[in-house]
Amino acid sequence: MKLSPFCLVALALFAPVALNGRLVKGAATAEIPEATSTLHGLMDSICVQEFARACLVNPHFCVGAVARRDVGIDAAEGEAWRCYSTVELDFSAAKRSCVNDCGELIDCVGAVNGISREHLTATTELERLLQEVQPGMCKIHVRYTTGAS
Repeated sequence: MKLSPFCLVALALFAPVALNGRLVKGAATAEIPEATSTLHGLMDSICVQEFARACLVNPHFCVGAVARRDVGIDAAEGEAWRCYSTVELDFSAAKRSCVNDCGELIDCVGAVNGISREHLTATTELERLLQEVQPGMCKIHVRYTTGAS
């Protein structure tokens, strides 16, 4: 999935507005905190899109989704960027599996607990987003947190 520069700018501008100050609904009994950074929110948006497509053919994917860097069904697969069902994550635990606006791995709640059967491997799309958007997001973050011009 190739995102045009216009789409990336639109996502960067509107994603924070769409999620700012709210909780994203997951399972009926869970409320999931919003993304740890604007960049990670964009990654979560890709996962929501991937789950929405998968939901059309498999009802197990008709739930909320977030991006996490972790293992898949088999730990031997190694860590990679994947889209995980919010139903299967442990939101009482934190793990270094999210990114800040400069693309650095940081701790966030919603840890993969053991193995996750309800996930999609969208590694290419998520890594492409990181590669294309992270430099600009980091400059924006640095500018607004340090007051630099």
